[in-house]
Amino acid sequence: RSWCTEVARTTFRMSEFGLLGEIGSGIVGGLASCWNTPVETIRVYLQADVSAGKPAKTFRQYWNDIVEEQGYQGLYCGVTPRGIQAIWQTVFMVTVPNLLGV
Repeated sequence: RSWCTEVARTTFRMSEFGLLGEIGSGIVGGLASCWNTPVETIRVYLQADVSAGKPAKTFRQYWNDIVEEQGYQGLYCGVTPRGIQAIWQTVFMVTVPNLLGV
């Protein structure tokens, strides 16, 4: 998250916009940290199968099953609350300390 926030701050020059730019860079960093949502979705399915006593499938089999049943949007199940939480955490754990010089 901090790397993505720093990229937004410097490469996109968001720091030039003061406080709003710093908060915006934290938002970009938080959202960028959700890139692996499909991997996490598959992990949840795998753990549910194992805890139910079913044999685990391969990563690719889970991927194909989810896409076949729900489409590609099924791989992004839960991305909205995850994104909101990531924004909150990034703004308050990366951006605010940077603003305070900590």
